[in-house]
Amino acid sequence: MRKSIAIVLLVILVFCACAFVGCDQLKGNGTRYVEFYAVNDFHGTTDKLAKTAGFLNDKKGGNTIILSSGDMFQETLESNWNYGTLVNACMEKMGIECMAIGNHEFDWGLEKLQALKEQTSIKFLGANIYHWDRNSGWGTFAEEIAHPYYLRTLENGLKVGVIGVIGSDQITSISSNLVQTIGFKYPSEVVPQLSEKLRNEEKCDVVVVSIHHGANDTLNDSYLDMTEYADAVFCAHTHREENREKNGVPFIQGASNGRYVSNVRLEVDRDGNVKCTNAQNIAYSNSWVEDAVVANMVNASNDQIAAIANEVLADVNGSFNKQGEYGITRLACKAIAEYAQKQGYDIDMALMNQARSSVYGGPVTYTELFHALPFDNIVYIAEVSGRDLLNQANYGNFWRVTNEPITYSGTYTIAVIDYVLFNQDSARQYRYFPSAFTNGRTPIPLVTKENPLLNYRDITKAYLLQAKTVNTSEFSDSNAHCNADKLTQSVTFADAQATAQLYVGGVLAQGFAW
Repeated sequence: MRKSIAIVLLVILVFCACAFVGCDQLKGNGTRYVEFYAVNDFHGTTDKLAKTAGFLNDKKGGNTIILSSGDMFQETLESNWNYGTLVNACMEKMGIECMAIGNHEFDWGLEKLQALKEQTSIKFLGANIYHWDRNSGWGTFAEEIAHPYYLRTLENGLKVGVIGVIGSDQITSISSNLVQTIGFKYPSEVVPQLSEKLRNEEKCDVVVVSIHHGANDTLNDSYLDMTEYADAVFCAHTHREENREKNGVPFIQGASNGRYVSNVRLEVDRDGNVKCTNAQNIAYSNSWVEDAVVANMVNASNDQIAAIANEVLADVNGSFNKQGEYGITRLACKAIAEYAQKQGYDIDMALMNQARSSVYGGPVTYTELFHALPFDNIVYIAEVSGRDLLNQANYGNFWRVTNEPITYSGTYTIAVIDYVLFNQDSARQYRYFPSAFTNGRTPIPLVTKENPLLNYRDITKAYLLQAKTVNTSEFSDSNAHCNADKLTQSVTFADAQATAQLYVGGVLAQGFAW
């Protein structure tokens, strides 16, 4: 009798275990699996947070890991105004467990990044982020802003390790004045050793890599074959929808701005062999049920900034392109030039890089301007060689102030955003204006006592508010002489708008009052 009762109890226990984790998921009793869901390059797209969180709500926990491959915060007013705090909190509600740090996570400086890391349970990953000094080279791992990897044991007993890295050349996508004390080692210098550690010391059954680098770029890395060290690779940065495979290892990226959620399923047999049985990018859908908590957080934040976001700055006749002739970049450069000269700087030119979007005609709000110029780039006054200036002027995003010819042998004063001025290559050499840092030259930030964080968007906003009405025809090549070939010639500014660029002795002769 007692034996029969024991058998019945054993059957019940086995049945309950099977119902809870699945018969084939019992450790040591057949194939087990891990399901991954990944997002990347959200760039502060808050209007998709609630439904993405809703989609992921019934996925998290159990045998599922949810991760991000970086660039989650920067680029929208809704996210930037609180330096990513809102998005950080929403990511936690999504169930994101770890995030590989992307290049735009550095846009507010190391202190802001460290603050974001410390205010969440999400593990910020960056195994190849090390302290760096121009004179002494590499130092210690930058543990104050990153963890090298993330570990979790699933309900079915599988132990999973996630290594997070950033592409070493991403240093070129960051204003280098913000990262003078850190650098990014090549992934090949850290991934092999960490993979071995996770498999042999931590006894991980599955090891994956989350990298802020494109799938194609990662596959083409001649220094590192990720398939030797990772069972799956989650990618980012290039904003492409990618789903590649090599040696049975998926390399996947879900485009950008919440357009896709990447999903990978890996199965591990009783002998420890790992196999990918599914790799797909799931398109965002308005039919997803939104997470009420995240929706309330986003709505409350939007209510707080509604007045700022909806403020009409000016009426625009015509449309501003992303760059070049009739470009919003040219408008920004003109605003920078006039502001710099109002502050007493006798400049020859104002420059910047590309905008993110166009600005169309009619009443232009601050939100529209923010979408076009989303970064907090500070403007600097720098003394540069004519050679550097002419080389960069070929890109077309500048506003000419002087009517004197620019010569390769000359020296000129410019107003330029920090990203362009301080940009460095992977060897940490200045790429665009090395002459600004030679012969004892030191660029000067264009700020005020009232606003020490004054950026190019602030200056453009002030310009539009003062102008009230702006005609895009004012920003043609002929009006601004924004042609690199013309820079080597003396010119005559033909119309009243262009003439307003001329200053005498660094004092504004014509134009709007600040």
